[in-house]
Amino acid sequence: MSEKFRKLRILWCGEASFLHTGYAVYAKEVLTRLYNTGKYKIAEMACYASHDNPNINQAPWRVYPTMP
Repeated sequence: MSEKFRKLRILWCGEASFLHTGYAVYAKEVLTRLYNTGKYKIAEMACYASHDNPNINQAPWRVYPTMP
C-alpha cells in the first residue's frame, strides 16, 4: 500500500475497554468512534485483562491483554 493511503496507527494504553470502570467506558467510547471513521488502524493494550478473557475477541480492533 502506498504511503498516501496508509492508515494512521493508534495504540491505546489503558484499562481494558470491556471492563466496568469509568476509564474503561471512556476508552470504549473513544476507540469505537475512532474505529467507525475507518481512518485508523487501532490496537488496544488492555490493562487488567487476562489472555483467556473471552471479551478480547469481541472488539473489532486488535487487543493485547496485560495483567499487572
